[in-house]
Amino acid sequence: MPSSEDRIPEESARAIWRRAAQLQAEAESRVEERSRQIPDRTTQNSEGDGLQIDAIRSAAEEAGISPEFVQIALAEAAASSQPSLAVARGDVLGSQLFLRASRRSIEVTATIQGDIRAVSAACLHVFSGHPCLLQAGEVAELPSTSGRVIVFNVPKLDWGATSNPPFIEKAAMIGLKQLHVAIRPLGGQPPSCEVVVAGDLHPGMRTLWRWSAATSLGAGAVGGAVGVGIVGSVVSGAILVLPALLGVAVLGGGGVAVWAAGYRYYRNQVEESLKQTLDLMPTAVRALAANQVGRD
Repeated sequence: MPSSEDRIPEESARAIWRRAAQLQAEAESRVEERSRQIPDRTTQNSEGDGLQIDAIRSAAEEAGISPEFVQIALAEAAASSQPSLAVARGDVLGSQLFLRASRRSIEVTATIQGDIRAVSAACLHVFSGHPCLLQAGEVAELPSTSGRVIVFNVPKLDWGATSNPPFIEKAAMIGLKQLHVAIRPLGGQPPSCEVVVAGDLHPGMRTLWRWSAATSLGAGAVGGAVGVGIVGSVVSGAILVLPALLGVAVLGGGGVAVWAAGYRYYRNQVEESLKQTLDLMPTAVRALAANQVGRD
């Protein structure tokens, strides 16, 4: 976690505000409303070189965002090697038009019985194994009892391989490269934690809607064979029948529909895999606890 004296670039501060608002809104179903409440600090940042941590916390508090979620968002930003980028208006419209998608993140949650150390160890165990096979990255501790955030990186897809692990294939098809797992103690007895697994979909959407536009509009103008060739150059040897389907669909004006359907399919598949992984958590917590008792 950065200290209160550190300064954070304004764009990164806005990413932290958005993420904190989203964390809270997932529980309260008010993400868009809260995001609009973030005050504009551009003209107030007379010192340059970004905003101090305390200023970020104050701005979030003015917007009605709980300090707890701000702490988690700050920890995610500190732990992540991939800073969040601003969501350009053109990308929002492009994603809606050519992918028929508006969700900017993928998120699954579960309540797991166990203390913060046991649940964290189980997270590292299950997300590094099947079905996800993620690579554990940074771990950020949150103050007092707020928990911690673990960053997992999605391995790169090997396009030259005969096959790749299924989750990695699915993640590649929506451009998902990193996941944050926030673990927050809930208190009470027996102890339990809320586990929130989240990934930023925007970088993948930014790329994919452009390919949807290029293949759908370009192929519609010069023929379905060109559409197949364009897609094939991007996903050579790839995963599904999407290139072939696209070539057929554009002839009937359905290129966008095929891209949108494919994107939704893989996004749902990734979400289901994450849910299945969370389902493994209780067993992993018990197994790790049993092993610890055996060593003691």
